[in-house]
Amino acid sequence: MIPDRCSYCKGKLNTKKTEFIAESGEKIIVIREIPAYICNQCKEAYFTPEISRKIDEIMKRLPQ
Repeated sequence: MIPDRCSYCKGKLNTKKTEFIAESGEKIIVIREIPAYICNQCKEAYFTPEISRKIDEIMKRLPQ
């Protein structure tokens, strides 16, 4: 299902690319140019299940 409204502020979602930033141990991990649905008001990002799985796979391969 493709979302069309932000669950936080109810703003409209648009398809754009964004960054995913996370900590892994003492390191900061940045994955750039990820397709997402971005709220035009609060900028909250929503990822498809497929993209979320790919992010999870990348994070699992990193040393903790």
